[in-house]
Amino acid sequence: MTSVTWTLRPATAADRDFVVEVNRVALGPYLAAAFGWDEAAQRAYFDDGFDASGGQVIQVDGADVGELLVEERPSEVFLVRLALLPEWQGRGIGSAIVQMLVERAHELGSALALDVFKSNPRAQQLYESLGFVRTGESVTDVSMRLEPKL
Repeated sequence: MTSVTWTLRPATAADRDFVVEVNRVALGPYLAAAFGWDEAAQRAYFDDGFDASGGQVIQVDGADVGELLVEERPSEVFLVRLALLPEWQGRGIGSAIVQMLVERAHELGSALALDVFKSNPRAQQLYESLGFVRTGESVTDVSMRLEPKL
């Protein structure tokens, strides 16, 4: 796997269409497997709920390649969403971003937690390879957590 240099920049309201598209192509198959795909419902979700504050756009050489949304909660850092355009998947970007979040959570003395679609075994395997353990599941998701180093 070739290492790719990536950067993060704050998302803005102007990133809405890109965020919708990256989520459609990167997460659409898993959303469809979990809930069925409804283009109008997905658009409405982003129309009603898109708030750029706190979100970040992942870039490689100035090109937008993905989206990252993280919440720092009182007891944990929660990875809400990490989505990369398909042509940028498998290049180590996602792993490097998760490792950055692991380090941030450890700095805070917090766990790093996330939910991953049951229909996405590739992502589940990635998180397990990084030390995450399954803590629960719903009909559609597996909850995973990495406790802080003591």
